[in-house]
Amino acid sequence: MRLRHGEGHGERLFRGAAGSFGLQVASTAISLATAILLARLLGATGYGVYSLGMIWANLLGLVACLGFPQLIVREIAGLAPKAEWHAVASLVRTAFAATLTAAVLLAGVGALTVPALVDSAGTLAIVLSMSIVVPIGLQRLGETVLLGFERPLESYLPERLIRPLVFLALVALLAAVGSGASPEAAILAHLLAYVLSLAGVVWLVTRRTPDQWWREKAPLDASHLARTLPLLATGLMTLLSTRLDVLMLGALADAEAVGHYRFAAQLAALPLMIATSTQAVVSPLIARYHAEGRLGDLRRLLARMAAGAAIATLAVSAAVLALFGLLVPVIGSSFAEAHLPLVILMLAYALSAILFAGLPLLIMSGHVGAVAAASGTAIAVNVVLNYLLVPRYGATGTALATLVSLMLLNGLHLWNAQRRLGLIVPTSPNAPA
Repeated sequence: MRLRHGEGHGERLFRGAAGSFGLQVASTAISLATAILLARLLGATGYGVYSLGMIWANLLGLVACLGFPQLIVREIAGLAPKAEWHAVASLVRTAFAATLTAAVLLAGVGALTVPALVDSAGTLAIVLSMSIVVPIGLQRLGETVLLGFERPLESYLPERLIRPLVFLALVALLAAVGSGASPEAAILAHLLAYVLSLAGVVWLVTRRTPDQWWREKAPLDASHLARTLPLLATGLMTLLSTRLDVLMLGALADAEAVGHYRFAAQLAALPLMIATSTQAVVSPLIARYHAEGRLGDLRRLLARMAAGAAIATLAVSAAVLALFGLLVPVIGSSFAEAHLPLVILMLAYALSAILFAGLPLLIMSGHVGAVAAASGTAIAVNVVLNYLLVPRYGATGTALATLVSLMLLNGLHLWNAQRRLGLIVPTSPNAPA
């Protein structure tokens, strides 16, 4: 592994955290530009068809990993310092073989069954999107290998920079050609972007991790599969909670409604980025303060982060609403119906950024069961609300279901943190310990 001379563990992690945030900002900007261009090219219905195809491909691709990503990160972190390269090689090769097999099977089943669950206008696009399941799964595993070897910046490069940039270039090419723009063409362009991104992951793994492990001739070990099942269940619940909105809307409404909602969600992702970035930055501090029993410092940290997140998300949300007004004449008047879902989603994400503290507190203190129970409850509520609201209100109904379920989820996390840890987050950043 090529490390700079004198580079320590803390410095490497700090560079990774800073680089990760920068990549997240760049990725969000590129994705927003791509969404605007695609919306203009495809219209609301075409954009909805494309979005449904990609949501299903991502869901199945990540399920195909079978819980191995979490296991890989945890095991490599313990095995690499002891130079147990044979065990590392056996785990990673087993993970890749299992994921490849699962991805091929899921892609085949998805091509046969998923089209029946969505608007008939998207049948061909859904079938084509299943070709992306394999590269999505394999890329995710490669990224986690890099994470296991404490290469966070390199692990984020393919998904947050290489793939978005390649896809944006291909969409721009479709726009230049003019006559070839369709949901199916966009999905094929994304397939190419994922293949190139996967190639980037493979190159980074061979260049930025010790060559001893991947030169080992280690056999596959099926016993690893039994260890991934609990991780798969937890990961699947997380996946459903983040993609359930579009899946439910696609099943209960037409592709045009999906297009409105998905475009609104893309814009609302800007304030959401603040919430996810805030969690990534403060989670290590939360773990340290909790382990050291510094509850006063922890309370003040959480209060300051909540206040900062509130100010930042409100400012970004105002800018996004202004941007939306400028975009509608450019991308087409049919997207004007995305305005109300956009407002609701930004409210949901802004409140999530402010009330984020419960989740990292519970995870860092080992209360994973409480997190899983809260997530399951929120998912169930989301399903019921979508079923009741979407037939009448379309994309707006899904946005309302997302708002209510997110508030419930964050409320349950905070309640569990208070009940299990006895930690009340103060409303004032200068509150006493």
